[in-house]
Amino acid sequence: MNREPISWSVEKQQHLAHHLTGFWTEDTWLFTSKQGKAYQMHFSLQAPALQTEIKYALYAKFEGGRWKTDGNLSPMCRDVKAIVEWLNQLPLLPGSFLQKTADYWEVSLRSYLLQTGQYRRRTGRILHADQTYVERWEEDSRIRLLRQIYTIVAQAYDEREETEKDVWHLGKLGLAINPSRPEPLLNFLPIVQPWLRQLAKDFMRYNMSIRSPGDCLAKVQTLRAFSRFLTAHHPTLSIAEIDRALIVSFLNDLKAQGKTSHRIVTHLVHLRAFLEGCAYHLNVAGLTKARLILEGDFPTLPQAQPRDLPAEVLGQLHDHLVLVSTAEWGF
Repeated sequence: MNREPISWSVEKQQHLAHHLTGFWTEDTWLFTSKQGKAYQMHFSLQAPALQTEIKYALYAKFEGGRWKTDGNLSPMCRDVKAIVEWLNQLPLLPGSFLQKTADYWEVSLRSYLLQTGQYRRRTGRILHADQTYVERWEEDSRIRLLRQIYTIVAQAYDEREETEKDVWHLGKLGLAINPSRPEPLLNFLPIVQPWLRQLAKDFMRYNMSIRSPGDCLAKVQTLRAFSRFLTAHHPTLSIAEIDRALIVSFLNDLKAQGKTSHRIVTHLVHLRAFLEGCAYHLNVAGLTKARLILEGDFPTLPQAQPRDLPAEVLGQLHDHLVLVSTAEWGF
């Protein structure tokens, strides 16, 4: 699935700048949270072209609803400041982020953070369906922001059809989405195997016609987990080598990671739908039509815990309702 890198040009860059009108043209963005706290993002980059790209990417995050102009922007302002300071100390800056690879920028920023004693990785916690938390390492927030900036800029320069890209905006594809929430994205970039990424895209074109955006997002999450498993344990595997033994190995790996029964069931349901959809509906060459995920593979889900209120609380609630009713009717 090799393809030419996304091209950029001064004309395309100017088109990005045209999105920045009014408030967004300023080199200092001032925000006030709902609590009345003031925040400032200051852009003092010595390379105007890169500054335009950064401002466009951040503008896109606000306009897409992923950042709130009246929210707590302290971490974001801190990270933007660090990225601007890092770029300003580089000896030579290109005319666009796309003149260098994403890996190049990431290595450069990480090196700078390490040299200045600023590099921070931390443990994050994920809440599972059974209300238990699982800890995992998270990359430094400034590196994660740089990745987002690079991805947004690359998408803006990418003139291919939406379904040919590596990140799909579901709103652009005509799917019904909630306008009050951030626009959902199907991000195929973490699926690193070229054949699996292309297969995931082919399947999603079909799945979008019969399933909800939420279902599409969940299936892509499963395929990303499957991709991580293949990278770690079967890096050279091809589509023809997907068999029952591989699925058993994937299941065992999920258990070894400490995934909850709910998460394992979710992954198995979506992976089975993907494999059988590709085999039967898309007739993908080389992919077996044998059932690879069996009913016995699904773990038993824990019984839901009762949420009955204690008798004492129910009694107090009853007395309160009686008092309210009495007052309301004048008794």
